Amino acid sequence: MIERFRSRRSTAAAVVSAMGLALLAACGGESSQAASTDGLRETSIDVGPFANFTLPWVAQELGYFEDEGLPVELVINNGGATVQLPLVTSGKLDIGASSAADVIPAIATGAPLKLLANAGSVLTEDLEKSSNMLIYKDPAITSAKDLEGRTVAFNTIGGAQEALVRLAVEEDGGDPDQVDFVQLPVQNIPKAIDEGKVDAGQGLEPFLQQARELKLRELLSIGNILPGAPEFAYWTSASWADEHPKELAAFQRAIGRAAVAAAKDPGLVRTALEKYGKIDPAVAANVRNVGQFTDEIPVAKFAELGDLLTENGLATSLPRADQWVLDPQA
Repeated sequence: MIERFRSRRSTAAAVVSAMGLALLAACGGESSQAASTDGLRETSIDVGPFANFTLPWVAQELGYFEDEGLPVELVINNGGATVQLPLVTSGKLDIGASSAADVIPAIATGAPLKLLANAGSVLTEDLEKSSNMLIYKDPAITSAKDLEGRTVAFNTIGGAQEALVRLAVEEDGGDPDQVDFVQLPVQNIPKAIDEGKVDAGQGLEPFLQQARELKLRELLSIGNILPGAPEFAYWTSASWADEHPKELAAFQRAIGRAAVAAAKDPGLVRTALEKYGKIDPAVAANVRNVGQFTDEIPVAKFAELGDLLTENGLATSLPRADQWVLDPQA
């Protein structure tokens, strides 16, 4: 299911655009996206009811997009990069949001995409701050190697989350091919572990609260394979980046401000989850781990992540990072 939210400013712009479309149709002209009074085109951005996806809602709530004169359409896509990739490459979604490691393999195979540097990324360096971790129940599991012969659930299989856990198992001396990876909706994973249907699985805020209530344990931070590298990032198509440099720079500034604000006040994330993500207020209020938001992820950090993926067979060879990572204000 895809849900769309427009800012009040962009809704008005859409009305003006609709009138313009009728005139263009009458004259045989081509349509265009809604534009703000500052000349910036409406930009569609992925967002979702998980802690690390909330920055566009934070930016909207604090008026940062309006400060930039950027009309936005915030789109909920339930499916991560798997769903977003065809939308972004076809021009149906302007800016995607997902694990950076989910996008890099696609770039390595020729997908015309650009990851955005210094644009509100999420770092996850330890379990204390992680909003994306592997959870389990059986006390016999003490390290990644113990996942051999076990069933592990993810919201999406075959992507970066599975790949990074495979790498963790291998680095711990285990055989990742002996782990059975299965797909479950992320909100159902804690209960499935508690009931013994799976042995371990991905835990994301706000559903980590459910895991804690069930007394589940935390094994590892999925994003902690390469500390300091971006776990979560924003990205777009190369063609959209070329055609809309002003919109992209405005987005980077607004989302960067939101990252700084959320890092200082995690309550902004909880408010966004409740108000826009429609998460139960009691659940949103108890969200503990929101990840480590930052507006400073240089191109070199994306390059390190790309090197890690290629060295471990999780992505084919990549060109120089400056060809697939873009800093709109550089």
